[in-house]
Amino acid sequence: MGKTHMAVRLGLEAIKRGYKVSFITMGDLVHTLKTMDITRKSQTRIKRVKASPLVIIDD
Repeated sequence: MGKTHMAVRLGLEAIKRGYKVSFITMGDLVHTLKTMDITRKSQTRIKRVKASPLVIIDD
């Protein structure tokens, strides 16, 4: 069982229990943080991540 597979299983279980979950790769997170002052897409994505009780960051 790999780390990504385990993270996905954890996220799915949290969703089943009613939690909001965000899944993002480290590369995408860094890019989104760097561009959040420039693009609306990045701003929206950061808002979604901030609103999630569980954020899964994968490498």
